[in-house]
Amino acid sequence: MTTRELIELAQLDALGLLDDQEREAFDRAFAAAPASIQAQLRREQTRLARTDWVPIDGEPPAELRDAVLTDVSAAALKDRVMAAVRREMGAPVQRHAGGRSHPPIHQARSVSRVWRVGAIASAAATVALAATTLFLQSQYSSLESEIRKTGTYDSLISTRGFNLQDLVFNDSSRLVHFQAAQGFEGTATAFVDAASQKVRLFHKNFAKELTNYHVVAIDERGEEIGVLTRFSTDKKIDFAGDFGVDLKTTKRLAIKEITPEHPEGRIVLTSAALLG
Repeated sequence: MTTRELIELAQLDALGLLDDQEREAFDRAFAAAPASIQAQLRREQTRLARTDWVPIDGEPPAELRDAVLTDVSAAALKDRVMAAVRREMGAPVQRHAGGRSHPPIHQARSVSRVWRVGAIASAAATVALAATTLFLQSQYSSLESEIRKTGTYDSLISTRGFNLQDLVFNDSSRLVHFQAAQGFEGTATAFVDAASQKVRLFHKNFAKELTNYHVVAIDERGEEIGVLTRFSTDKKIDFAGDFGVDLKTTKRLAIKEITPEHPEGRIVLTSAALLG
């Protein structure tokens, strides 16, 4: 009998829970044990007998031992019965460190195909939406920057002369377009008021360094008869202002580009007839 078994039996003996056969076996093992082990067993019995949790001095009731042994046997029998039932049902018994049984957990070996396809489609839609959002944001930023450079159209048509209503609803106002010379990328449009004989000239893509422009009058023979106004610009869209014109002698308008290479100027745009 090992020392641990002797200590356990000594504790049960101190509590009076050994039957006659167990007590005799304990006494024989105790007598055969070395003196140091015997002293240890006596100390353990003395400590247990003097423990404060023992409610009263005296022998425990005889039925206490039977009740404890019955409960322990019932618990052990329950585990054996449940193990037998699981074996009959074909479910392997698994126990973790706490000793409780639980059914086997099957690990998933692959993801559902439907879920996988849905996840990929959602990811693709998210990427497409993000790309579209970034593109629109870039376009809005470019448009805002362009508006800031050129200014609003209201400011173009509300200064120096007639306003928006004069341009759109005036019966004597006529829209005249210009035709660009080959290689010139700029465009121009003029509003001609026949009653007041005034012209408001708008232009686009005229911004160039060291470049000025002259608006000249062209008679019915196609010859220049004078400079009506001069301008330069650093904006993409701008206006050349209001200027008067003699519609009796001036049949068309022309815009000349003045540069260091061409100080005399060269015609880059020519208008249609000012009066139909």
